[in-house]
Amino acid sequence: MVALFSLQSVAAVEMDNGVMVLTDKNFDEELAKNELMLVEFYAPWCGHCKKLTPEYEGAAEVLSKNDPPVALAKVDATQEKTLAERFGIQGFPTLFWFKGGVKSEYTGGRTKDTIVQWIMKKSGPPSTLLTCDALKEKTDDTSNKFLVAYFGAEDNALYTETHVAYANAEDKIVFVHADLACQEQFGLSGDAKIVLFRHFEEKVNAYSGAADKDALMAFIKPLMVPTVFEFSEDEIEAIFGNQQNTAILFRDPTDKDADFMKTYEEAAKTHKGKVLFAYSGITDGIQERLAEFMGVTKDHLPVLRIIMPADMKKFQHPSAVSELTVESIGSYVQDVLDGKIKPFLKSETPVDNTGKPVTVVVGENF
Repeated sequence: MVALFSLQSVAAVEMDNGVMVLTDKNFDEELAKNELMLVEFYAPWCGHCKKLTPEYEGAAEVLSKNDPPVALAKVDATQEKTLAERFGIQGFPTLFWFKGGVKSEYTGGRTKDTIVQWIMKKSGPPSTLLTCDALKEKTDDTSNKFLVAYFGAEDNALYTETHVAYANAEDKIVFVHADLACQEQFGLSGDAKIVLFRHFEEKVNAYSGAADKDALMAFIKPLMVPTVFEFSEDEIEAIFGNQQNTAILFRDPTDKDADFMKTYEEAAKTHKGKVLFAYSGITDGIQERLAEFMGVTKDHLPVLRIIMPADMKKFQHPSAVSELTVESIGSYVQDVLDGKIKPFLKSETPVDNTGKPVTVVVGENF
């Protein structure tokens, strides 16, 4: 009977498409077994949880083959209420990362690739040493949306104070390093350098700035989106998470081939680096919410706005979009950056308070 009981106590945890199913009874046991584990607390009725499920299971499959393997687990918080209370679960899905039993917040994305990328970053060194062949394979792998590679000796300040320092502060990019000779296969030459690899527009983007983490960050952040891009869920992080000033041209989708769009695209190329350049509709999903936030309605279309996410200031170009030129867009962007343009406020029209004992103010003149 004792032997039978021992076998039962170490019975394998239930698996659901590669994801461990944890309960009040087996949570601590599995946590002790797994040095690295990502846990999702979910509710069966939660729409966001259902959307996450196939991505989470896909990540579990990839990470199960890692050396060492990384466990992905889930807890039905509506059934395992003791666990939900223990971890203070108040919304779904909530994900926690456990390393050596120590809990921390999961701050990665909600797709298979972003989950895998975040975990690989958290479970390994800030930058991984690769051979030339392995680096070529990494840069060709489209699941690595962005990859930052350092070429050169590891005793260089460009490596220690710039590359590694940035790697320690950034969870959403893969960082690797390789021998200086490996740069030749990418058409590069010269001294030690840092390169951003991506899978759109210019694939190879060499950094030529100072050995400074913040300078490298300022170089890389704008390159994480195309020169001109349509605003979507994927760019929320680039604009609001990274707090990058962004010009947004709101227009009807039927105007995608209009002359003003061609002018805007040319202006984005000419003035690249000053701000990000995006365009958006106003009726679908996240674009509708952006338009509402920016105070744009159908009657305004088409219209050019600028958002400065750091302090949520919004600016509206005064001219009709049809009158825009590459030069006028550049001048307007620079004037906004220099503080010469007043922020745009959603406001009623100011009223004439002449002779009135009580002054009526609106948003514009508050």
